[in-house]
Amino acid sequence: MKRFLENIVANFKLPIALILLAVCVVFWIPAFISSWAAALPAMILCAGNAVLLMKICYKANITRMYSALPVLVYFLVFSAQGSLVTNWRVQLLALFLMLSVLLVVLVYRSDKAMKEMFLLTLLLSAASLVTPEALLMIPLFWLYMFIQQSMNIRVFLASVIAIAIFAIYYVFEMNVLETPLIIDWQALLQRHVFSAEPLLFAYVVVSLCFTVYFIVSLFSGFSRCNIYTQSYISVFSMPAVLAILLVVYCSNLLLSLAWLLTPMAALALLCFLQKKTVLNGVIFLTWLLTYLGFGIYDTVTYFIL
Repeated sequence: MKRFLENIVANFKLPIALILLAVCVVFWIPAFISSWAAALPAMILCAGNAVLLMKICYKANITRMYSALPVLVYFLVFSAQGSLVTNWRVQLLALFLMLSVLLVVLVYRSDKAMKEMFLLTLLLSAASLVTPEALLMIPLFWLYMFIQQSMNIRVFLASVIAIAIFAIYYVFEMNVLETPLIIDWQALLQRHVFSAEPLLFAYVVVSLCFTVYFIVSLFSGFSRCNIYTQSYISVFSMPAVLAILLVVYCSNLLLSLAWLLTPMAALALLCFLQKKTVLNGVIFLTWLLTYLGFGIYDTVTYFIL
């Protein structure tokens, strides 16, 4: 039993992952029954983001080959709660975050980080049209680039130019074309009343606890990791910490979950793959059964009620 718990992720074969992925797809059935027009784009984006996480893991040498485990971890997290599967904006924000991470996760002491920072800033600026909290990610990535010794005046100016381009586009859309494509600045400052349904509230609390555990666990062995793994931990921890603050502050809960659940899935994957201990085996089983339990309960409740 001890050996099984220590190597449970290594023994997690493809057929098991595919079965669990099929179970996750079943969790989407109530959403398709309620509103297939909302569920279909959300599911397509969710699948795309899961594949992006797999690609990031491969690029950062977290996995030595393309694996189904990153896809399962991401897909399970976003399939286990009914409020998430019909909200395509959550997956759109997660896509912006995944693309941003893909741009910078391999940047280390690079004198050619201008292109990455320019594109990243444009991505996060565009994400602010969905939720203004995305703008808070830009200074966090500046900090990340500084820690990676990749920040210099050229990189910073590339980011500023991207902000200026987006600002021109924003002013043109708002004042010239008079489209409703505007940022809800009030939503960035206004504190909302936490009025989530009990199941979503429990889901948020459990996800917060797991996220904190993964961050603490990974940073406890941070110095023993290679450069790419350290970058992976750092770049995914930033939006997780921001999301924790946003949820505590009671910002827009569902959209804030995009910044929490995406890095939580990425950090969970690394934690499970990296730390082969009995405790981590127990955590993996607990994590897996918890989110499967949320999905099963939500699906069964829908058909009963």
